[in-house]
Amino acid sequence: MEVTFAALVPVAAVLSAVTPTVARLQLKDLRESGTVVGRLSAWATAGALVGTFGTGFVLVPLLPVSSSVLAIGIVLVGVLLGAYTRLLGAAGIVGAALLTIASAALTLAQYSPCEAEAAYHCVQVEVDPEHPTAEMLLLDRGINSAVDMHDPRYLGFPYELWVGEAIAAIGRPGTPLDAVFVGGGAFTLPRWLQATRSGSRSNTLEVDSKLVAFDRRRLGLRTSPDLRATVGDARLTMQDEPSASADVIVGDAFSSRTVPWQLMTTEWLHDVRRVLKPDGVYALNMIDIRPLRLLRAEAATLLATFANVRLVTIAGEDGRVYGGNEVLLASNGPLPHEHGPAADGASVYERAAVARLVVGAEPLRDDYAPVDQLETR
Repeated sequence: MEVTFAALVPVAAVLSAVTPTVARLQLKDLRESGTVVGRLSAWATAGALVGTFGTGFVLVPLLPVSSSVLAIGIVLVGVLLGAYTRLLGAAGIVGAALLTIASAALTLAQYSPCEAEAAYHCVQVEVDPEHPTAEMLLLDRGINSAVDMHDPRYLGFPYELWVGEAIAAIGRPGTPLDAVFVGGGAFTLPRWLQATRSGSRSNTLEVDSKLVAFDRRRLGLRTSPDLRATVGDARLTMQDEPSASADVIVGDAFSSRTVPWQLMTTEWLHDVRRVLKPDGVYALNMIDIRPLRLLRAEAATLLATFANVRLVTIAGEDGRVYGGNEVLLASNGPLPHEHGPAADGASVYERAAVARLVVGAEPLRDDYAPVDQLETR
């Protein structure tokens, strides 16, 4: 933080004085003030647009944040030197250049907790303390998923067990399934499906290509025609999935700090329903705690789209939904037969109970999806 402040703030402060200084130098007649100030304002607006869109569409997707900050600092120092070369002696220019190099070296030397920087996340891997042969994937320091590279049947988190129970009950035991997974993480569930239902075909829609590459390099992911990974925003890549082609779609794009609003609306669910077979199942993992406004809104959205909806989650001592991870199951056909004993004492709420839970909640739509305000963190 200190290095960033020292590298950027003084230079930015000097550059902020450029517009009024140039306006004063250019203004020789008050009758031309409108033309001069208007021209400078136009250039400033164009620069702001380039900076905004360049950051969002170029720097963020292509470079780690640390590299972007370093590059911008060097560019600003270069602009400053270019503007004031005539005012500095040789010693001053050399001193400024050395200061820039030193700032760059200090920035690069700063400790980073990330094992890798994906396009959207700081990525770390830690050993699962409850299963030493498994490794946990952390995104932005929050636990995302866990995978045992020696035993792909391992499901380490309760929500994965709940989803796994639902998938295991689809169709005849052991028969292959066609699945779409929305959100990759450590690709735990796609690997589990391949290991438990031989011959199954799955496609995982993951927005972050660098995370997929990290999984291949660090977590032993091996994609194939039966276990594919498609990179891109799932709202777009789902459109390429054939209609009535999937036995199950698993929505697993939530994390403790990321709420994908575009994957929670009525319009998104219409595309999910299109891709599912007539009796296919949509399993959505989400995170919310009391007062459960986001869970209630999403459950209301599912009830408005599918004939049958079930909720699997942890209940409090009063029997009411406590929160944390919640798995919502939805289908226009019968849902997989009643869950067996759910992991960690989870409770199962069928459609009538879900309908009582969502009373007063408004379904989410593309033009009304305030998920950040609804979620209780």
